[in-house]
Amino acid sequence: MRNWSLVVDVKLRNLLILWQRQLFEIQKYSEKTVVSYAFDVSDFLAFLTKYLAKTIEIQDLKELSVDSLRAFLASSKQKKLSAVTRARKLSALKSFYQVLEQNLKIKNLAFAEINYPKIPKSLPKSLELAEITRLFAELKQYDDWVGCRDYVIILLFYSTGLDRKSTRLNSSHLVISY
Repeated sequence: MRNWSLVVDVKLRNLLILWQRQLFEIQKYSEKTVVSYAFDVSDFLAFLTKYLAKTIEIQDLKELSVDSLRAFLASSKQKKLSAVTRARKLSALKSFYQVLEQNLKIKNLAFAEINYPKIPKSLPKSLELAEITRLFAELKQYDDWVGCRDYVIILLFYSTGLDRKSTRLNSSHLVISY
């Protein structure tokens, strides 16, 4: 868990610790996600400390303006952080504000006016020749009808350039492990 004592007052620090525990123990977020979220909120509080030129207290979070939130996101963009990272930062902040709302009845409407950054779509990643060769070799070992079916399906995908999304298949339809 993150050490919050340098950035915020004691009451806020206790809420931050509660929030991290809730993410990890109740909502079952992975440890890496909790660490990333804690870093994101810490980054935001450090930004606010400079932006407001004072130690951050709960009242400051209650009175957070849309302009302050936009300034933080603009600062993140100036640091050349990706849209995915900026979206995660916003998700972390929204998650923390849910804890503020649940425990202190603090609701801030600034988040309702902020849109998530547009995340560019990327092209599907293709397998290397060695990976596809190993996959076909693995599938050829199965001589029952299921193995033959899987081999033909994968061969069709590979030879036509189809990906799983194009075919509307999900992991329950086709499971391949190699």
